[in-house]
Amino acid sequence: MLKKIIALKSMDQSLKKKVLVYTPENLSQLISLYKENYIPMGSAYSYIAASFNDNTPSIDLSKLNRILSYSRDEKLIEVESGCTLRKIYNITAKDLLIIPVMPGHSDITIGGCIAVNIHGKNHYREGSFKNHVLSIKLLNSNGDIIEVHNGEEAFEKTLGGFGQTGLIISAKVTLKRVHSLTLEETVIRVKNIKETVRKMKSMSDTYDYMYSWNDLTSSRHLGRGAIIASKLQKEDDLIFKQIPVLRNLQQLSLFNRVPFALLNKFLSPLLNQLYYLKELKNRVFYCSYEESIFPIHQKSFYYGLHGKRGFLEMQSIIPYDVWEQYIDEFLNVYKTSEELIHLFSIKLFSGDGRYIQFDGEGVGLSFDLPNTKNAQEFLASIDKLNIKHSVKTNISKDSRLPREVIEKTYPEFNDFQENLEKKNTGTHLANLFT
Repeated sequence: MLKKIIALKSMDQSLKKKVLVYTPENLSQLISLYKENYIPMGSAYSYIAASFNDNTPSIDLSKLNRILSYSRDEKLIEVESGCTLRKIYNITAKDLLIIPVMPGHSDITIGGCIAVNIHGKNHYREGSFKNHVLSIKLLNSNGDIIEVHNGEEAFEKTLGGFGQTGLIISAKVTLKRVHSLTLEETVIRVKNIKETVRKMKSMSDTYDYMYSWNDLTSSRHLGRGAIIASKLQKEDDLIFKQIPVLRNLQQLSLFNRVPFALLNKFLSPLLNQLYYLKELKNRVFYCSYEESIFPIHQKSFYYGLHGKRGFLEMQSIIPYDVWEQYIDEFLNVYKTSEELIHLFSIKLFSGDGRYIQFDGEGVGLSFDLPNTKNAQEFLASIDKLNIKHSVKTNISKDSRLPREVIEKTYPEFNDFQENLEKKNTGTHLANLFT
């Protein structure tokens, strides 16, 4: 078994550590480590330092990446937790089968998808990843392999549980049949954030995937942007039938940062204006599944533009009944701050989140800003706003999120922690929330 010290960084660049990493090559080697304290690691693409910390070794699960079974007729695949979405896609796409919910990058592992209960650009239709997992095998603290099934309490605690219920060994995932892997994509310009949400809600029955890009760097055109909506082709109106293969990607350029921030108060407004004028014209076109679902593949250079200090990201779900009041208050806080949000995006959510799952019904906001003292203070103000309106913040995206905010916005958080401690069902994992 390979064992070495590796320099790891969180995707937002807020944490950098040299960590002892074990890389088991099979299940028996993995089980031999169960008595130790450790943190499981997939592709290490987490915005926060979810797979490493100061004093605890990490276990790299990338070698445990086998396809255990695959049924085209049943539309079902079972894989080990280190298997990436790209690997699965390149096998199932030949049969016009896909995992219904995909995050923004294809090299995320199945274990990572389960640990944070990922969502895609189609949450309003397909929900989160948990809706498409039948069962999961876990290695618990006794060294036993147990299986939990969709609908069981242990399953709910595992999806989005950051590995606290046990180390994820493998999972059975359902697939969706499609007629083509070319999508019809529509770009529709919007004047502001409220119009964005109104139009997205009216379009949700027509389009399979939707997200927005909004510009918050321009005080004159605050919130203008575009909705990017796409739909899978139907059998009767197929234009393209080719099945593109997802390329092997090198490590994201986020670790090859320029020494200073190019996204700043001078350049960001100019870059956003150019992007809006050149790329976001009203239009309809056809594109590949990769271009539509994984836009980060073509734009990973973005992460290198924040300089060595990196950036902070916040993602939240605002319930529909408080949405308009919330966004008014959010923008008031933003206008009186000295911060500049470089990237702002909206998705629609339709689900039911248990325990510490980032899930629910409402408007999903995501935004990035530089990692500075002023940014920390601005986000602390938004934390108060989120507590006031019972708004969940995505734990897997926000590296500075205080425990107090989690406790007050995730109603079942304390129950989740207490039950784990009582039953001692988890692995010997360093507690992410201490």
